[in-house]
Amino acid sequence: MFRSCDHLRADNERIIANVADIAEYTTLNSTSVDDNQYNGRLDADVTRKDHVSSAIYWVPVDQRYYNGPVRAENLWHHSVTNDAFSGIWNHTCSPTFLKEARANAAGWRYNEIVSNPQEPFGLPQDTIGALGGPTDNIGGISLQYFGAPGPGVYNQWTYGYKNVATKIAGAHAIKFGGELTRLYYLNEAAYAARPSFNFFNVWDFLNDAPQAETGTFDPMTGMSTPARQDGHEDLWGAFVQDDWNVTPTLTLNLGLRYDYFGPLSAKQGDMYSVQFGTGSGFLTGISIRRGGNLWQAQMGNFGPEFGFAYSPEALGSRLVIRGGFGMNYNQEEIAISANEYAKPGLTVSANFSISSPSSPNPGIMYQVPSNVHSLFGYSANPNTITTFGTNCLPTSTRV
Repeated sequence: MFRSCDHLRADNERIIANVADIAEYTTLNSTSVDDNQYNGRLDADVTRKDHVSSAIYWVPVDQRYYNGPVRAENLWHHSVTNDAFSGIWNHTCSPTFLKEARANAAGWRYNEIVSNPQEPFGLPQDTIGALGGPTDNIGGISLQYFGAPGPGVYNQWTYGYKNVATKIAGAHAIKFGGELTRLYYLNEAAYAARPSFNFFNVWDFLNDAPQAETGTFDPMTGMSTPARQDGHEDLWGAFVQDDWNVTPTLTLNLGLRYDYFGPLSAKQGDMYSVQFGTGSGFLTGISIRRGGNLWQAQMGNFGPEFGFAYSPEALGSRLVIRGGFGMNYNQEEIAISANEYAKPGLTVSANFSISSPSSPNPGIMYQVPSNVHSLFGYSANPNTITTFGTNCLPTSTRV
């Protein structure tokens, strides 16, 4: 890839030169992708009344490529595993009574810290300013950039348990049962555990004199933090339904379902939620609550279901009229509600900068861990420590 400027001949004829004035080349591209998918299933009649089956779905993905400028420390390894398991047990209690038990688990996870031990995460991300200022670039070309990219950590699991019974009683086919879904949701911004710095020029970089520092810090200690939260949520459900053959030409479907979508909470007790004031102080009386549940779950999620199928006898089986009504509920969307990374008390985002090399240092801490591969060894920056009032809102900060 190259970019070129026009040059003028003596006769003022404009031509395009074949030598780039500014260029960005990729001379080596070591990329490998290994994607696999495995599926398995097992069915067995254990006894005359018992049938079991199980299934597995396993998808490992392994990728190696350059994540950033082409150099050895940017040879990146991204390893993801996506899998699902399920098991079913059907038991015939009698010719008119059946039971089904089901369990399943599904997960998706990767850890780019573990899969990239060669990366110098103990070096911050540094940039050197270009021609027009400390953060200017020319086109899409970054003139100087140092430090490993990322990393990211993700781990999410869903576990489900369900038990359903079916009873045939005359003209009625009655089903009833319950289920539990457990969600485990890791919320961790591992990349935020590294501060980043900018320098006016190469001379300042060589003299360890950054122009700006940005990062995410623990407001209590001043340490860089990924603000990890191991969130979990339980979803409960129960139902009963009756398919009633009222006449040979009319069937009614009657049912009732109850859902309980439990609140999201974290094992670390570091969920933060906004508590509004009362009366005229609805906004001025706002406070932040630490720990406990992120929200209060609804208790009255009862959903009636009704349906019918009618075939007019005069038309035989040539026409069936169907209709129905149902009321259903859904849970809070975790991807939005759990996005509380910058809540007061959990993290503080710092952005220290100076306008010129002669300006005083406003609180920048340019230090690196003793272990070049350690992501969590950076020194605390006391300038990010924040004090909080009784309402858990900041009262003072030097950020």
